[in-house]
Amino acid sequence: MVLCYTDRMKQVSIDRDEIENILSSQNLGSVISSEELKSGSINPVFLINDKYILRIDTGDSENKDKFKKEAMLFEVLSKFSIPVPKIIVFDDSCRLIKYPYILMSNIEGRDLKDVFLTQKHETQNELSSELGALAKNIHAISSIDLGNAVIFGDIKSWVDNEKENFRKYWSSIKKDNYFSKDICDKVEKIFSDYQKLTNWEEVGRLTHGDFSCGNIKVNSGHIVGVFDFEFANIADPLYDLQKLPIAFQLGDGFDKGLFLENYMTREFTIQEITRLKMYCITQGVWEIWACETQQFPYGQKEIDEGKQLITNTIYG
Repeated sequence: MVLCYTDRMKQVSIDRDEIENILSSQNLGSVISSEELKSGSINPVFLINDKYILRIDTGDSENKDKFKKEAMLFEVLSKFSIPVPKIIVFDDSCRLIKYPYILMSNIEGRDLKDVFLTQKHETQNELSSELGALAKNIHAISSIDLGNAVIFGDIKSWVDNEKENFRKYWSSIKKDNYFSKDICDKVEKIFSDYQKLTNWEEVGRLTHGDFSCGNIKVNSGHIVGVFDFEFANIADPLYDLQKLPIAFQLGDGFDKGLFLENYMTREFTIQEITRLKMYCITQGVWEIWACETQQFPYGQKEIDEGKQLITNTIYG
């Protein structure tokens, strides 16, 4: 038996003996069943014996410490009422297999994106509330809670990187006339306002970095797991909000009001609105840029999604 994962860059294969070695090293018995999970768009992901999740780092990402980061984080997150898998082993020695890997417990359930639209209105409301509480709990974690670990970075470096990335993406796509002059002017005004913001040290908290529907698992109408913290950093927590409630991945059934009620007890300030708009715009610009440069195998769907996100942010 050989499990294969193929992306546009390379094919990754792992055979039964290698999986047996991983399980044996942790006294977990033999391989009974295994399958590739399609949710791993960047990292190969396999379900082993219906009990364990095996994720493999192929080295294609610039985020070289992503599994090490998750292994450290999951020990902390469970103490903050955040439902995460149990880490069984993280191994970057490349002795048992030729790639770093992480083995963790499997949490039973289905991806939020696959079940939300089929739920009754009451369940959708409950999930909207639970999502707000989940984001709040993640964002309550400070650098001190993480032992000031260097691997999670610092808010100032993160903000500088966001500014640099936006400049790169925007300068690349602006010349291709995706947007009217009015939208371009408004985008650049929001970026100008964002550049003037200060006091970032008061803002920095743990952020998921990819707080999207595919990384949240639901069972019996409730959130039971959140995954893929490989992009987690000490950053602006509002960055996480551009992916889920603001982009409306969940459709009309998602209750933004219930989400925000459970996330915060006050209205956004003018500065927070500027930050949130900036991250929504950057996400939209990135989707278009990623299509143009083929950094990911995206196409017209993602270009349209990026354009819509920017338009909704400007005029919504």
